[in-house]
Amino acid sequence: MGWSGKEINAWVEAHYAALLSYCFWLCRSRQTAEDLAQEAFYRAIRALGQGQVREKTLRAYLYTTARHLCADEARRKPPLYLEEGPEPWAEDPALAAAETTDAFLRLVEGLPAVQREALILRFGHRLSLREVAAVQHCTLRTAQSRVRRGLEQLRREVEP
Repeated sequence: MGWSGKEINAWVEAHYAALLSYCFWLCRSRQTAEDLAQEAFYRAIRALGQGQVREKTLRAYLYTTARHLCADEARRKPPLYLEEGPEPWAEDPALAAAETTDAFLRLVEGLPAVQREALILRFGHRLSLREVAAVQHCTLRTAQSRVRRGLEQLRREVEP
């Protein structure tokens, strides 16, 4: 691996808020998002240390791991709808960077799951299209298409 403890801590700090926000988008529970984000970091760092992932692809691996953990969690619990959940972004600066207006949430919630996730990864977390494709286990063209179609649908919803 070759990373020191300080380098690992710096990497985690640099990516923690964004991954926490992504997990929250997927599972809608602050506590669950925190738990899953921590588990995703643990697994990513362990995989890097064991040579299962390269440093170059570590961020995509981290988001993919978080995606799988959130999907597993969703299968275990009934869905939590926006109206039922708290608004953690109001109190947590780590989540404040996420798009949080009710109107935006309703628009994004109306998208098919793969398009919603592609937009959140691409624009909310600034992943490259290649990284979005890696996280969603699809081709680059498919990731581009999901982002484009999601944006088109959002534009149709917003335009009068």
